[in-house]
Amino acid sequence: MDEEIKALEKTRTWELIDLPPNKTLVGCKWVYKIKTLLDEFVECYKVHYRDKA
Repeated sequence: MDEEIKALEKTRTWELIDLPPNKTLVGCKWVYKIKTLLDEFVECYKVHYRDKA
């Protein structure tokens, strides 16, 4: 997850700011997945975040 956050910061995908008064945060969660081939060999590990809606 640290690598994913660093990549987002490096590409300037988003930036941290102070929350404006009278506003609420939209939550999110990290989703992890291991992608395997037919013989159960691990092809890659994936991670992304999703809005909690």
